[in-house]
Amino acid sequence: PILCYLEGTWILDDDILEEPFDSDRHQIDAKSWQQLHDKIRWMANSGRKSTLENFSHLPSSIRNLLNDTYPIVSNWEYRILCAPLKNDIPTSRFRIEDDLSVQLMGGPETREELYYS
Repeated sequence: PILCYLEGTWILDDDILEEPFDSDRHQIDAKSWQQLHDKIRWMANSGRKSTLENFSHLPSSIRNLLNDTYPIVSNWEYRILCAPLKNDIPTSRFRIEDDLSVQLMGGPETREELYYS
């Protein structure tokens, strides 16, 4: 058996777009994050689609402010990893981990607060 999983993180937008993982079928058809976002926006607004499917919709977010005015943009990058396992693991052993601290940073601290917010 093989266990495959996704790792992801926000990285600072430094105008360099690197492939998050090797692929035999696809490569991102852009040299920078700005070029990728511009191509995706143009395709979406024109109702077109890349026939090679080499555009990734990787989100970006304002993650900080420089001097409380200039936005610092981060982009989401991910990779898919696989590791062979020595023994079989029944899927019933896997559980989804509920992590409200990450999902609601600075927001409600309990489910009750979330319900009433």
